Amino acid sequence: VLLVDEPEDVVVAVEGPEWEALFADGINVHFVVADGDDALTQVTWERGAGVTEACGTGASAAATAAHRWGLVGEDVTGILACDLQSEQGAQATVKAGMAHCESVRDYVSRDLLQDILNDTEEHIDYLETQIELLGKVGLQNYLQSQMGEAG
Repeated sequence: VLLVDEPEDVVVAVEGPEWEALFADGINVHFVVADGDDALTQVTWERGAGVTEACGTGASAAATAAHRWGLVGEDVTGILACDLQSEQGAQATVKAGMAHCESVRDYVSRDLLQDILNDTEEHIDYLETQIELLGKVGLQNYLQSQMGEAG
């Protein structure tokens, strides 16, 4: 995860492979901008796939790094809201990709993107449910409901 000031300052298709080449097995490289108010913008160079704006593991890595750097809060509501915002951004990107695939009659890629969209929308539904639940039961009860069995 690399923190950058402005996303347009990074040519991901050039800098991503340069960073990836430093590791024998390659790596994903996440370029992240802190937008303020606990928001992040991320573009990823994904090993074997190239430039992508929809990378769930990258979003998790970016959020963890941003938290460690003091760029985002640690409150549960903020974390869920940031995750939801990230998934909604991915949803828009995938829908745009599907529209492009339709326009060039690439139905195989469109079908793959549909699977990704289904997964993304399930995660959005889950996050919206969690945020609603948190609002209804309060932080302490929500946290207690998320605890697993001891041992």
